Amino acid sequence: MKILKEITLLAITAFLLCSCGGNERRSRRGQTDIQQQQEVEATATDNAQNITEPQPEEVSSSDEPTPSNSFNINLYIENSGSMYGYVDGSHDFKNSMYEYLSDIKATGITESISLNFINSQIIKKGSDITAFFDRLNNSSALRNGGGKSGTTDIAEIIEMVAKNSGNNDVAIVVSDFIFSPGRGKNANEYLKDQRIKIKNIFTNYLKANSNAGVMFWRLTSNFSGLYYNRENAKTMLKNVERPYYMLIFGNKNALKSMRESVTESKINVKNFFIAENNFATPDYCVQPHSGEFQRSRTNAKHAISNAKKGRDGNMTFAVNVDFSKSLLDENYLLSPDNYSLSDKQFELYIQKNGSNFLLKYSSPVVKKTTLKTSLLKKIPNWINDYDDPEGLDINTAMDKTYGLKTIVGGIAEAFNINNTNSYTELSIDINK
Repeated sequence: MKILKEITLLAITAFLLCSCGGNERRSRRGQTDIQQQQEVEATATDNAQNITEPQPEEVSSSDEPTPSNSFNINLYIENSGSMYGYVDGSHDFKNSMYEYLSDIKATGITESISLNFINSQIIKKGSDITAFFDRLNNSSALRNGGGKSGTTDIAEIIEMVAKNSGNNDVAIVVSDFIFSPGRGKNANEYLKDQRIKIKNIFTNYLKANSNAGVMFWRLTSNFSGLYYNRENAKTMLKNVERPYYMLIFGNKNALKSMRESVTESKINVKNFFIAENNFATPDYCVQPHSGEFQRSRTNAKHAISNAKKGRDGNMTFAVNVDFSKSLLDENYLLSPDNYSLSDKQFELYIQKNGSNFLLKYSSPVVKKTTLKTSLLKKIPNWINDYDDPEGLDINTAMDKTYGLKTIVGGIAEAFNINNTNSYTELSIDINK
């Protein structure tokens, strides 16, 4: 029995060292080998009691697809007049789309890919990727693509796509997403109306597809053609770089599979906005030896005791978080600006820790408290940076888009319809 007990203790200790945050083996200054052993044995006993505890419950949805070969991709390229300049001359635009879809198809993660133009209606163009993009060499392919391409309504385009998307469909809408109120219209009122419509579209979409996510990518391409401002006045542009966007939405597990299979850097995506519903509660735990403290005997994962200040005069500790189930972009998760702390005396720093994220906390005060960290739902700063508030003079806004805040604002409001303001909350008890 003694041998069995020793083997069990060794196994539990090994488990701790391989579990969340347990692979760091630095000793605190002045700690004896006996003290280290006592702490390991005490922690092992505590964790042995917790091994069978349920992990944080994950939100699931009945419309969640199986991991592979379970979703269809439907591509919609807007073929209105404002898009002609992306295919005349340079093939930056065409080649990005061509390469991305070809690589997605090659991975085998999708059952089918359908190709479409869209303006006042959806115009089906089959499923042959090579044939479709071979014809997309100049504006005549868009001009003769079908439908009414004179003017388009952004909210109506998104609504058509959303209504044409089922639980197992991923929609990719490619457009410059420039809103066009037209001459003599109240532009501000028009944008407000469009934002509300977009919010309602995605609110209804989420009711039918509760496990959904949205990715909104900003890309750039050479542009040679007519630019239409908010009053439909024309400006001829030649060999300039202009932004365009990919709006991608569907089951977030399918979106995550796409991101893991083909990275966005392959087509040089410049900026990201990502939103997801039913955020899965991440697994997290205190990182051993990340400060002068002891892991709690009653809750080793989520509490510390006997916390003290270190040599720099601050009390520090770190928390290892597994965000692997999240669709959110890595840069978003690494930015402290996207987190809110319940105690403003703490500062937060974040770094990658293998495949996880290490949230490092520092405070000049040691006290008994529960520190709560909220991962916020925020619109990234680049949306403001690249939004053209006037939509009149393209020469002063070559890298910007009129109405950019309108489309992203409407989407964000739909994903925050309950005003929760945060995706999840991490809670650590200190000296309790």
